[in-house]
Amino acid sequence: MSHTGELVVSFLGWSGSGKTTFIEDCIKGLTKRGLKVGALKSTHREVGLDFPGTDSYRFRSAGAVEVCLLAANGSALFCSSGEMDRGDFPRLFKGADIILAEGYHGSSDLRFEVFRRGFPSQDMKIPKEQLDGVITEDDETLHLFKELGKPAFSPARPEEFFVYLLSRILRR
Repeated sequence: MSHTGELVVSFLGWSGSGKTTFIEDCIKGLTKRGLKVGALKSTHREVGLDFPGTDSYRFRSAGAVEVCLLAANGSALFCSSGEMDRGDFPRLFKGADIILAEGYHGSSDLRFEVFRRGFPSQDMKIPKEQLDGVITEDDETLHLFKELGKPAFSPARPEEFFVYLLSRILRR
């Protein structure tokens, strides 16, 4: 690929809207097309990866800024603030052409909402002015975004979204 730096795409929306499923489809489709894909999950909930009694918890409690847990089946990085920004991505996602970020509200190249009317709301979670596009089966929302000149895709046809992302990567 002849581009500079990874493309970061944030997928936002209500819980249950289909973000994870769509990102899974994207990972499969983009890797089949030869891209190196990184994935990031951001959540407002606390998760039980690092808890009292573990060595990594003890290191953090002692004041370590970051603790990296290396295991036979993978690794995890615990940041004391719980926050990361775009500047951290190159070292975390070495060699990635694209990073697909679920729930990440920080700096990204593209912000799409995955919207399913009624899950749990009739309204979109993010104001349309703050989005680059939408992924939805809702005809009214698809039409609205197209009228605004913003990309609108159906989750039932992820290939169209892959083509869009590939064109964005090649323009970098």
